[in-house]
Amino acid sequence: MRNPRSHPRGTVFIELLVIIAIIGMLLAILIPMFLSARQRSTRFKCQNNLREIGSAMFSYATANHGRFPSTRPSADPIRKPDLTNSGYAATQPFAADGPGPNNVPAALFLLIRSEEVPSFRFVCPAAEYAQSDTFGGKTRAERSNFSDVKLNLTYGMHNPYANDATLAAGFGWGPQWLKPNFPLLADMGPAPGPRLSIPSPNSPNHEGEGQNVLYVDGSVEFKTSPLAGVENDHIYRTRNNGIADSPQDPSDSILLPIRQ
Repeated sequence: MRNPRSHPRGTVFIELLVIIAIIGMLLAILIPMFLSARQRSTRFKCQNNLREIGSAMFSYATANHGRFPSTRPSADPIRKPDLTNSGYAATQPFAADGPGPNNVPAALFLLIRSEEVPSFRFVCPAAEYAQSDTFGGKTRAERSNFSDVKLNLTYGMHNPYANDATLAAGFGWGPQWLKPNFPLLADMGPAPGPRLSIPSPNSPNHEGEGQNVLYVDGSVEFKTSPLAGVENDHIYRTRNNGIADSPQDPSDSILLPIRQ
């Protein structure tokens, strides 16, 4: 005689399928929630890094006649930025053996030297490829640039080395010259892709979904496109669609370096 409490095999199989379906639905709900929470956390930490670097830039300007950090500009009327770790082993950033003219990473490194900003602040927590600069075992005062720009720097700063025409039009590298909504710092921009590809126009730091942007007024926002600032223009391209170039006018934002 069949036990009345026993279940037919088909019923047990259906119940098992229902349980598996419920577990699948729960995973489909919980995994995106977990990933979203993680993204919010890393974006918040990234924003905090930018605020700390921005605060150090204003402190630097206060001690240096109202000018944000920069190293030696070239004498050429059209100044092409240097995005390398030029002069990293020099002990004096403005000496002959220091960073070359128009070096953007070295300008940011001045904040590590003079304002004692920790090197981890220059690494976005979402950039898994990056790591904090350890200065090759030296002290920060014995260095004048990042040891490895590709590894130790994941943020871009507005190119301070404007050409003569832009300077004549009124550009100044300090808070008294720049408008409050001028982009000052942001997640590092993307490298230009192959001609036939369509790479994301956003920073690689946040999986191409957007970038945190710090403005002169100290505010930070996450932008899902690289359009921001005074005229809502491309922060990783100049007016003439240049990538590694001088700003073309006082409101033209171009944040460097980009991902190499």
